[in-house]
Amino acid sequence: MTIPNFRISPALFALGLLCFLFPFVTVSCQGQKIVRLTGVDLVTGTTVHTPALFGPAQEKKTDASPLAGIAALAALGGLTLTLTKGAKTLLGGAVCGAVGACFLFLFKMTNSQASGQEMPGIVLSYDAGFYLAALFLASAAIWTFYCHHLLSTQSRSGYLPPQYRASASTGG
Repeated sequence: MTIPNFRISPALFALGLLCFLFPFVTVSCQGQKIVRLTGVDLVTGTTVHTPALFGPAQEKKTDASPLAGIAALAALGGLTLTLTKGAKTLLGGAVCGAVGACFLFLFKMTNSQASGQEMPGIVLSYDAGFYLAALFLASAAIWTFYCHHLLSTQSRSGYLPPQYRASASTGG
């Protein structure tokens, strides 16, 4: 039986976290871009400078999005869990990846419905950073679960990959 590369899971989680630095959402009104927010801006909240039609630009404080924050924490948790050794931590990492991807799509669903109701003419468009983060987190969940499945199957057959031999003897 082939041994999967266990380093792929932390790399996928790290790439998912890295995508939070890229633009996630662009807010526009009647085709004119008003503001572009990164994933970090959504997680922490930020001050947005919006152009005014007449007079000086306006500053508005945006609150942190709990859904984006949970997705980022899930990605960080998945990265941490996949860097440690053990079949249980791989399963926890897979769950973190799935939770992160689900919360990103939940963020998209709730904000897409609310954008047209609050202010007519305001359109939210989701940028590459959002889709890449969701893709990397979903991929991390699938790959990590696959690794967990192979590791548990191989441990039942008596073979463990070298990097997991010490943790199996200690019960991890």
